[in-house]
Amino acid sequence: YTGRPELGGTLRWGLTQNLNLTGTANPDFSQVEADVGQVTVNQRFALFFPEKRPFFLEGLEQFDTPNRLIYTRQIVQPVAGAKLTGKAGGMNVAYLAAVDQTDAVTDAHPVFNLLRLRRDLGASSTLGVAYTDRIDGGAYNRVLGSDVRVLWRQLWFSSVQLVGSWTLDGGGPRAGKLWDVTFADRTGRSYGNHYSLQGVSPDFQAASGFVNRTGYVTARVANRLTWYGRPGALIEQSSTYLFLNPLWRYDDFWKGRGTIEGGFQIISGTNLRGGWTINAQIQNVMQRFDSAGYASYRVDRTVDTIPFTTPHSLYNLWSVNAGAATPNRALTLGVNFGYGAAPIFAEGSEGHQFNAGLTATWHPTASLRVEALWTHQRITRAKGGSHFSTADIPRVKLEYQLTRAIFFRYIGQYFAQNQAALADPRTGQPLLVNNASAGPASVNDFRSDVLFSCKPTPGTVFFFGYGASLDEPDAFRFRNLKRSSDGFFLKASYVYRL
Repeated sequence: YTGRPELGGTLRWGLTQNLNLTGTANPDFSQVEADVGQVTVNQRFALFFPEKRPFFLEGLEQFDTPNRLIYTRQIVQPVAGAKLTGKAGGMNVAYLAAVDQTDAVTDAHPVFNLLRLRRDLGASSTLGVAYTDRIDGGAYNRVLGSDVRVLWRQLWFSSVQLVGSWTLDGGGPRAGKLWDVTFADRTGRSYGNHYSLQGVSPDFQAASGFVNRTGYVTARVANRLTWYGRPGALIEQSSTYLFLNPLWRYDDFWKGRGTIEGGFQIISGTNLRGGWTINAQIQNVMQRFDSAGYASYRVDRTVDTIPFTTPHSLYNLWSVNAGAATPNRALTLGVNFGYGAAPIFAEGSEGHQFNAGLTATWHPTASLRVEALWTHQRITRAKGGSHFSTADIPRVKLEYQLTRAIFFRYIGQYFAQNQAALADPRTGQPLLVNNASAGPASVNDFRSDVLFSCKPTPGTVFFFGYGASLDEPDAFRFRNLKRSSDGFFLKASYVYRL
């Protein structure tokens, strides 16, 4: 065991009534609630997790931009940071500078500068500018963009966002662009619509933001009809949405070629008397597989290997989804189920996917709150019906306010996910990826976090917590659990006002 104590602190200074400066050094986020687990199997792009750390949460809405050009979770563990947020004259100002922990690859401290300016144009229109840069040793990524949103005829708005990125890293210098145009969006009481076009070039990169896909152009067309029932009727409100979302490769769009994925969705949501809600969805999509994504694949025929042939496109992938939620009372329940055809991207094949989700919130007393979540997903191959993957993520959070000053929280989450060995969708023979066997994989992780906090006086807070992760070979057996990581923390915080 080795230890190295570090002193940390946070300073807040109100420069004016509407403009605040906050600085921090070695901030500790041990008491922050762990992320809710998400299914990662059959995902092609990074998943979004919301910001939860106190230093970044304060004034976070002022950093908002279309298409998430600023995403503070890219700053993993800041060594130091400073933030300026508020309003100066008619300008909304948000600036964040941070030095992150040492990068394992470059052995340097990445430096972030994030700036967002937004000015009101009249009552409901805005003009904004965003600039970010991330400097990591000799590498950098810089993004500059502007956006405008104009309200017209009270019910309509149009918007334009134009962004450029400039990157230098091991892949050499490159530049990219992102553009997003909303031609019209109507937000009427009984009828609404939306028509937009968005494109992201292949070389665009936002290292300080969350743009998890590049090299595409997509159109978004939506229409909504809403019906209102009479006062006291069983159905208080019902809305139906029709969405069309074709997607092209970026270069194909400009050359007039066909789409690679997309389709249509019909979604219906209804509010019933007493606070009940029900919803249903049906969709039909298509999917073309990109041969570049399978360049490292080969088929293992035991006696030899042969190149993998990219499968044909999939059409008419129908799926349905339905859900319901109870009124917001002492016990609130929500349930959601879905089933339909879906592409299996790791194999380039067609599958059948079943999803289920359950949420429950219980307030037995004014001091006790219990939340329970369960996420389930199962994918089978359409050809032969064999198992491809299963995921189960149950989660429980218990919060107890013993007194006004004493608070207790427990979070337990089990992440169980498994995937079968990859197989050629044509022959069923094993697949090799980079000349290595793509065998079965599984994760069975049980995570527990306990937090005790005490606020004896205003501005003084003590935190004590413990967290542990345990793994086992078979899911939900709780017999051969082995600790993979754990840790205690003790934190004292005192606010000193000048």
